[in-house]
Amino acid sequence: ANGVPVTKQSGFTDFCKMTRQSKCGSLNCQKCGRDGAHSTLESGKPAVYHCHTGMVDFAAPILLNGEYIGHFAGGQTRVENLDEHFLRDLAAKYEIDADEYIAAAKRSPVTDYESVERAAEFLAELAKALSKIAFEWLQIREQKEVIDRAAKTQLDFMREYAEDAGTNLQPMIAFLQKVAKGEIDATSEEAKTDANGWADMVRQRMASINESVNRSEIGRGELTLREGKYDIRMVADRKLKELKPMCASDDVELTAEVACDVPEILVGDAGRIGDIIGLWIRMARVYNVVHKIHIHIATRRQGYGTYLVIRISDDGTGPDEVATERILNHIRSRRGIEIWENDYRERWVSELGHLLHLLSGTVDMAKDADGVFGITFTIPQLAA
Repeated sequence: ANGVPVTKQSGFTDFCKMTRQSKCGSLNCQKCGRDGAHSTLESGKPAVYHCHTGMVDFAAPILLNGEYIGHFAGGQTRVENLDEHFLRDLAAKYEIDADEYIAAAKRSPVTDYESVERAAEFLAELAKALSKIAFEWLQIREQKEVIDRAAKTQLDFMREYAEDAGTNLQPMIAFLQKVAKGEIDATSEEAKTDANGWADMVRQRMASINESVNRSEIGRGELTLREGKYDIRMVADRKLKELKPMCASDDVELTAEVACDVPEILVGDAGRIGDIIGLWIRMARVYNVVHKIHIHIATRRQGYGTYLVIRISDDGTGPDEVATERILNHIRSRRGIEIWENDYRERWVSELGHLLHLLSGTVDMAKDADGVFGITFTIPQLAA
């Protein structure tokens, strides 16, 4: 695109070889290449032009999915009689023997202008065909990379899950076997406490599986809505049961409140909404030192629509203004982030962005009037 060759040049005339052996001549040849490139870029068509030595060259644009990426260049032919006085002046400028330079010019092919134009048009058609093949190959390669990434993500998760299950699920299996054999009184307070603990662990494992599925769908570009009727109070209660043990292990108190005017039944993707809450709770525990996290859920009517407003606040200081802006930008752009060294936090932010985009939601981070930091997700829903 800038006139500098990216492939090995071939078929040079002796005249052009002599010109390019001069540093000044070679620079002028590159300038002519750029001029030809600009001509094809502006018109999107082949360009036939005279180079700085008087020879006729042509350029045929190479477009990839409509984007100009370069051009085929050819020519080194003449369509008219030589101007020997001009060539002698050029030879002196380029420090080339004038007689040899003129003799080389006379040996260059002579072609009519129409033939040069036909050659340029042929190369343009060739470029079009090659570009189509290249673009299709590029799409196949990108699809393969997406599939490979998704497969690796799934494989990594399955390996981690299998190792984790071997360590953590065996005690639960042993407990259930003892209950089944009557070796443990299932109605005792101790058994109930153990059972609740195992239930919490299973909920966390199921959440991990669901997050893995989300990542796989994001990687394959297949993330879709699963809408239906739901009660946001049940969603909040389920997420509390899933997340409380994890927060308690870090000595973090987790609470939730649903405003009394929130409709009992909404229509939307309850699972994805729960995933967004879960992802940010995980984020809140690691980006800062917090001891309390509160989830407040309300709705806002706007015209015929109902917006679910989820604010998750904590007692930490929150990220500074620069970090806040970067987090918001990366959620909105659905890319990973580089604020922290740990990859899983990049993944959480990226997943948040994809889920929020799928739900047509918005995000904002700020401190309220009391100076409490929080993040607010606003998601359009239907009131059943």
